[in-house]
Amino acid sequence: MERALLCRPQGGLNDMLSRIEVCCRYAERSGRRVIVDANFGGPSTFNDDLRHYFESLQSRLLLGLDETPEALDAATVAPEFLQGRVSTYQAQRRPRPAPGERREGDLAAWIDTQTGKLLSFDMNRSHPHDLLVHHADGRNEVAMFALLRMRLTSKVADELKRRLIAMAGAYDAVHVRHTDYRSDYLPILEQLRDATPGKLFVATDNAAVLHEFRQALGEHRVFSFSSLPAQAGEPLHRTASAATDLFNRNRDAIVDLLMLALSRQLMVVKLQAGSGYAYSGYSELAKRLWSSRIVLKHLIARDDIQLGLD
Repeated sequence: MERALLCRPQGGLNDMLSRIEVCCRYAERSGRRVIVDANFGGPSTFNDDLRHYFESLQSRLLLGLDETPEALDAATVAPEFLQGRVSTYQAQRRPRPAPGERREGDLAAWIDTQTGKLLSFDMNRSHPHDLLVHHADGRNEVAMFALLRMRLTSKVADELKRRLIAMAGAYDAVHVRHTDYRSDYLPILEQLRDATPGKLFVATDNAAVLHEFRQALGEHRVFSFSSLPAQAGEPLHRTASAATDLFNRNRDAIVDLLMLALSRQLMVVKLQAGSGYAYSGYSELAKRLWSSRIVLKHLIARDDIQLGLD
């Protein structure tokens, strides 16, 4: 096997892109290729091949896993406790440390169920192994740069175009996370009620929130395109059943992100106190993309999609 770094990102879209970019930067320093396996690890993952949604622009970034289980298990690997079982190990999320508790490796909070050890390696030094495994979640400020390494597939770009046509011109947008993390969105809703009427795109993981915006602002003013579960509880990246539902869920997360970033004015809502973060990672990524249209131009790469890119 050519020297490689196997990236198995966990969590939502922002966490996944954060892990991919971290792995790419390490691989560039160490002369490795990156293989992204976003379809490994259970219900807290993307659970699909990234190549259904993105095309890699870099020959040494593979957005899907083509290696056989036998090849993975035959390679020398770090961490070394995975030797011979890269294709079969099971992972679980280690509980986050209590406030004030210090613990090594909190970012890579996924552990091997057999050994209880963290499923990653020391990125501050080189390793002689054929294969390095990074199975982790965790947000950072470089997730956006992972998107510079990719472009949308035509199927996802076509859906983005369809939704932009439905908006029929410039629009404002708001993102409200309100499942596992809860947001203080009522002040923004009141602010919008008193503002000059205009089209508003709402990205949320909670159907009740969308209904509240439509009741307050009017059905004709509020736009949303993604399918939402009737009963909100889990974040969307942990909900899907059939393969079609899974594709639609992932596509909606990507297209909603781009719709937010292409808006005329973007509003993101703070999480409630005690959430551990000021904003959701998805909100932070949307805001960074909104401020960096050049990334969107590279990612979308379609002459027939220009709204919000000029």
